Amino acid sequence: MKIVTPPHIAYTQQFTGKINCNLSNSCAQSLAVEQLLTLPNAEQRWTDFLQRPLSYTSVKGDGQLRSQIAEFVQHQNKFSTQSTLLNADDVITFTGAQEALRAIYKAVLEPNDEVIVFTPNYPSLTAMVGEFGAQLVPIALRHEDGWRLDIERLAEKVSEKTKLIVVNVPHNPTGAILSTKERQQVLEIAKSADCYLLADDVSQPISFSITDTDSQDCFYGDRSLAHDYLNYDVEYEKTVSVGVMSKAFGLGGVRLGWVVSRHRELLDALLAIKAGASICTSATDECFAQIAFDNADNIIINNRKLVETNVLQGKQIIDRSTVLDWQQPRAGLLALVSVNTDVSIEEWAPDFTNKTGVLILPAFLFGLEGNYFRLGLGQSDMREGLLQLVEYVQTL
Repeated sequence: MKIVTPPHIAYTQQFTGKINCNLSNSCAQSLAVEQLLTLPNAEQRWTDFLQRPLSYTSVKGDGQLRSQIAEFVQHQNKFSTQSTLLNADDVITFTGAQEALRAIYKAVLEPNDEVIVFTPNYPSLTAMVGEFGAQLVPIALRHEDGWRLDIERLAEKVSEKTKLIVVNVPHNPTGAILSTKERQQVLEIAKSADCYLLADDVSQPISFSITDTDSQDCFYGDRSLAHDYLNYDVEYEKTVSVGVMSKAFGLGGVRLGWVVSRHRELLDALLAIKAGASICTSATDECFAQIAFDNADNIIINNRKLVETNVLQGKQIIDRSTVLDWQQPRAGLLALVSVNTDVSIEEWAPDFTNKTGVLILPAFLFGLEGNYFRLGLGQSDMREGLLQLVEYVQTL
């Protein structure tokens, strides 16, 4: 069997020069190790870690860390009553979200099952479907619809073969969201089909507090991206949420992701798959992750503020430009930007990166044709990179 490198990874491997700015970065701004270790409670956690042997960690993941993850997910989704509380037994850690997603697909899918995915998307969400003999049922998001995640079309695509519905909100790469009503509709569709519902929640904590005065459905502000998919009161267990340290926390070097579910059979299957893959996560990563969760509110609030600043700066640059346009993102760390040139982005994007050291990822890498690229909103150098892109494109 031929092993194929994911397209966005393969694309970046062609560049041999230094990348000074990744304008398509899907993560929030990273903290340095030194910064992380100066956060409240970090000194004690690190001191305790230095005294422990570097042996294998728990296959499920450190119990205290899993409790922190359960509390974090519960907080994000605003579960408050005792009957809805998540706990450590609902959580398994993985070496990043990619391992977690692959384990879910492997545990759930059989040949000829159907998987519904909104496209464009993170490439693995579609590429892995065929690896397990299942059939991809894509729902293409459309520019003319504002990249809206169309729930009516989702309902139409469901069949007796549907085994898994994948929902990524805030959406990669468009920044689209689902309203409270639409999130409930997604859950009801999954329940009616008796299929698994995968919530790819890696960027869920990054909501905005920017008001869109032209829309009745304004930017979230104090409203949340919470969903009821994991709520005990819903009485539907075929739901699973995936999170990771790299996106909202900006800690991609902490190779730790997680799965949260109340489906015991699925969790047992995921644990068996993990035992045959990474076996366990790194003890060092677990320590860093615990420090991050101890300080989750401050880390994420700071990252939200940077994203909000970048959205405003991006809007100013794009509004003044004659070569760029976008559907302003609704939440998360990403947006799609169109580039108005007669020359295909596939032709000039590599030259732009080679000349400037600014990397952009054209949207065809995520399954969308046309002159679009993915814009990352979480980095402190976004404005400078975007201005360099405008300057370059104006010369074409």
